[in-house]
Amino acid sequence: MATPVVLGVTPATGVTGASVTIGGTGFTGATAVNFGSVAAGGFTVNGDNEIVAQVPAPNASGPVHVTVTNPDGTSATGSNDQFAYNVCGVATFNVPTARSGCTTVAAGAGNKMGEKFNMEIDFDSTGPGCVCSCCEYRQFVRGTFTVNGVTKVKMLRNPAGGPPLKLLPRPAAGAASDNFREDGLVTPDPGMNVWYGHRAEPITTDTTDIYQQPDRATGCQYRGNDFPGYAGLPGTTVSIDLDFRGQVIDTCNGNAVVQQIEWTVTCSGTL
Repeated sequence: MATPVVLGVTPATGVTGASVTIGGTGFTGATAVNFGSVAAGGFTVNGDNEIVAQVPAPNASGPVHVTVTNPDGTSATGSNDQFAYNVCGVATFNVPTARSGCTTVAAGAGNKMGEKFNMEIDFDSTGPGCVCSCCEYRQFVRGTFTVNGVTKVKMLRNPAGGPPLKLLPRPAAGAASDNFREDGLVTPDPGMNVWYGHRAEPITTDTTDIYQQPDRATGCQYRGNDFPGYAGLPGTTVSIDLDFRGQVIDTCNGNAVVQQIEWTVTCSGTL
């Protein structure tokens, strides 16, 4: 028996739970396979020259060395044994941008008061393990709409699929919950998506929520826009006080938050 030598890992990139084939020598009697300092989720020795291993969850960023241990020792590290976890990388994060400030526009038989803003994000496809499809945008909201002096009940789509949820107010300092809920439409108009940023949304014609075309599932660019506000008849008094949270999450690594920002929209006046 000799100390193992790792000559290659195929594929050399992937996600937690995936299977990879390790090629080399000295694998007979292998007692451990590690990805960096983390033990493989499991492995099968198919002979002296091949092991199939399950990728464990990472505990460090960037490429890691895959090593094999047998009773004679552990393989030396080198360029041939590297594995890169698929990750979400963000190149530019301009959220929110192009903010209009408080504005009023004609809307149906009345007017709408609120603030317009854009969400512009470019994902990294060149860094080690960076895969655009791992990145998704999420938007959350809390706050209040007051109309003619009365706080209005605003409903949001329920991510769990149950009854709609109420928009919650900004909590008091030190409260157990931050009251943010995901921003979504209870009953979207035809052609509109329910959520911001979900790659799985079936509609790709929604100009307020698009990924780089033609493939929403893998595009490396996200562009969205929003106009939170209230529409009503002329003479209606309106006060809007909302907090937003915009996130990019890494769906390849447990929806870890990669980048996040919070901002406030306040607007008041008479329609």
